Order: sequence, then structure tokens, then C-alpha cells
Amino acid sequence: MTVIIDYPFLIFNKRDIFLSEFPYDTDDTFDVVTFRYCKNKVDLPGYTCEEKLTATIDLTRTSEEIWNNMDRKLRQKIKRASKENITWKINENFDEFYAISKEFVKQKNFTPRIGAMLALDVPTVKIMKKYGTLFTAELNGEILSGHLYLEDKENILAWISTSKRLAVDKETSKLINFANCLLHWQAINYAREKSIRTFNWGGISLDPKNSSINTYKLSYGGQTEPSYFYSKINSRLYKKLSYFFVNLNKVLFPQ
Repeated sequence: MTVIIDYPFLIFNKRDIFLSEFPYDTDDTFDVVTFRYCKNKVDLPGYTCEEKLTATIDLTRTSEEIWNNMDRKLRQKIKRASKENITWKINENFDEFYAISKEFVKQKNFTPRIGAMLALDVPTVKIMKKYGTLFTAELNGEILSGHLYLEDKENILAWISTSKRLAVDKETSKLINFANCLLHWQAINYAREKSIRTFNWGGISLDPKNSSINTYKLSYGGQTEPSYFYSKINSRLYKKLSYFFVNLNKVLFPQ
């Protein structure tokens, strides 16, 4: 099973295929075709391949086994979320989640990625509702954070996570930390109840600056494994523009 998301950007049509075991050849009706989080590496003519790392949790184990394999401090945060009366909802608050996500990107002050500007970083509410499973956390009626997942019959993928932690005081930021832990735990239980076999964290960064994020993901007791991304550009115009913006990005924002 896979999750296929088709979407327009400017004059181009793009297709993203998530969680496929293998990439496969498609027709040329899309200007760009990208396979994300494939489990296997193959040679496919016309496609470029990039190997990355991700972290996964085996959901065929019992809930108790997964819980006991998690970091002790993480378990404490999940318990603390319940004590603080943080509540969670599933597949509600899409509009609010979208607004928080857009604001979070601005506050995070991400380096402008001109070379990757054609990517689907913050999908529309319509796409979220059609393809995603959304978990949000609330305190006294205010949404603190949310996680958007993609799922098929075998996998659940942590796709987009966002919160208000950059726009609140330290105490509220701590509560948001508890809320985030609670949401992922609830997503794990949700997936197990649907007999989904694997929880995919959506990537492990090789940038030392992100070591704390990697540590957090692995604190849930998962393991690292390779993940393969394949891309094919069928549009000459898109290819030229992509090449231009990649090089412009290197000039304006050198590493």
C-alpha cells in the first residue's frame, strides 16, 4: 500500500508517493514524480535516488512492551500531560493546525530554501483532510500543538509536527513538550489498534545541530534504518528552474 498525493504548483503538476516498498515507473503526465520513504533500493531508469535515515517502531509488539522500552523521562512527560489536564483530539482542528504550522515556519526562522521552494512543506487544509490523520493537543480550549500523519495498511508516518512553543512563555512551552509526547503516544496506540505494523518517524537528521531531535525520536525505543527517496523530472522547464534556484540558493545562503 502507498499514499499518493497529487497537487499543483504554479503551472506544474506534481505527484508524491509515500511508503512504497519499491519505486516503480509511472507515466509522464506529471511534471515531477517523487517517491518518499521507500524501504528498498533499486535502480530505476530516469530516477535519481537519495539514501537517508529514518527511525521506526515495531508496532507488532504489545502496548506494554513498547511503553516499557521507552525512555523513563519520556514516560514521565506523557503521564504529566494527563495530570495537567491536556486533552487530545483526532481529525479535528485542521484549520487551526494549518494556521499554527504557517506561523511556526516563520517563527522558526528557517533558512530560505529557494532551491527547494517547489516542495510541499505545508500542505493545504484540503490535502490534510483528504490524506492525513491529525492529532492535536489542547489546554483549556487552546490548541497547543499537533502532529499530522500519513498512513496505509502497514505504516504510519510522522509527516508534519507543529506547535506554539516559540510564541509562548517557558512554562507553557514545557506543557507543549508534554503535549507532544502524549500525541505521539496516542498515535502509536491508534496505529496498533488498526493493526498497522510500523511507526515511521519521518527521518533522522545527519546534521549535528539536530542531534536533540534524533535523541527524542529514538527515546520512544525505535531503531534507525535506511530510507530511499526517488525523483524524476519530466518537465524541461521545471528542471531548468530547479537548477537555477538550487544554485541561487547556494549563492545567497552558503553553508
